[in-house]
Parts: sequence; structure tokens; C-alpha cells
Amino acid sequence: SGGVEATTSKCSTAPAPSAIPATISAAPKLRVTFHRAIESSMDPLETLRALRAYPGVDRVLASGGRGCIAERMERLEELRAAFGAERSIIAGGNLTLERLAPLREKTGIRIFHLGRAVRTPEDHGGAVDSAKVRKAADLLGLP
Repeated sequence: SGGVEATTSKCSTAPAPSAIPATISAAPKLRVTFHRAIESSMDPLETLRALRAYPGVDRVLASGGRGCIAERMERLEELRAAFGAERSIIAGGNLTLERLAPLREKTGIRIFHLGRAVRTPEDHGGAVDSAKVRKAADLLGLP
């Protein structure tokens, strides 16, 4: 019918647990991606476990928080386990092309928000660079 299938909302802070049911029930058939709010919650793992109660919440964009890439990858693994195998963590937040394959291998994450990594210049105003997109696909072993 040409309708909307899913939505992503960027939040600067995690929603209050009491707000989640009202938000989801407003459009119960809509798939929802939580965009970079998990790390700001008091307990990211518990927030993810709570979100599993809502079938429409099937993706979360997360960076793994602060720290070196090894610490971030470890947290992304924990987030992925807490959210469940049937749902997806989208890895994002200052990713570089060189980090893609190790991140995928270490965490099992298969969806990446590349942003600046595939732009020239590498900032939010840069144009998406097809050569960088191709390089990302090659690094991930995609056709």
C-alpha cells in the first residue's frame, strides 16, 4: 500500500522506561530503531532487555560508548547479547573503514552505520563517496 514500514528516531538521551509503552503502542505495527540513546541510559543492558518486550523494536544503533576500540567492541558484544539474536545492533559512531572487518569478526554485528567514513571530506557535510562505499563492501567481503 506504499505505507511506512519502519522509523528511526535520534534521541540525545534514553527514553524513560515509562515512555516506551506509550511510544510503541502509538503505532504498534511500525518497526522502530533506537538511534544512539542506549549508551545514555542508566543501565544499557537492562534497557535492551526491556526493549525485547516490544516486537517492533528490532534494531538499536549503538557506538559501544567511550574508550578505545577494544573497549567499545567488548561493550557492543555485551549489547548484542542483551538485545537477543533475533534483533540487530547497528554499529556506528566514529567508525573507520579499517575497523569494519575486525568489528564484525569480534562482535558478530552485521549492520554498520558508516556516516563520515564513506564521505569526502570525512565530515557530516561531505558527499557520499562511491569509492569509499565500494571499499567498505570489499572490506566486508560483499559482492
